[in-house]
Formats: sequence, C-alpha cells, structure tokens
Amino acid sequence: MRHDFGYCCPAFNDPQKQPAILKELADYVQKMGYHPSEFAGMKDRRHMLMAWKALQFDKLHRSMTQGN
Repeated sequence: MRHDFGYCCPAFNDPQKQPAILKELADYVQKMGYHPSEFAGMKDRRHMLMAWKALQFDKLHRSMTQGN
C-alpha cells in the first residue's frame, strides 16, 4: 500500500511531490537492477522504505565525496 509509505517519507504525503518521489525511486531501483514492473508491483511499505533509505544514503554519500 503506497499511501503507508508517507509515514516514513513525510514528503510523500504531499500529492504534488508524490510523482517526483516515485519517479526518482523508480529510476533508482531500475539502476539497482529491478525491472520496472517489479517496482510498479511493490506494495510492501518495508520494501519502499528500504529502497528510499538506500537512495537517501547514496545521495548523501555522493554529496560527501564530490569534494574529494
């Protein structure tokens, strides 16, 4: 249930931000090897949360290593 994801990612509760968050997450998981249909069928909040946290970690890591 995608709406439960908003508990862990508060920005997801904003209907105007949802499409951008889903696109960013879909692009990320595809880069990690998921097929688009696997992401489209991802209904478990825990899987969404794990993918979102991995995305956030990679973004943070990239921002910290860009200067080095």
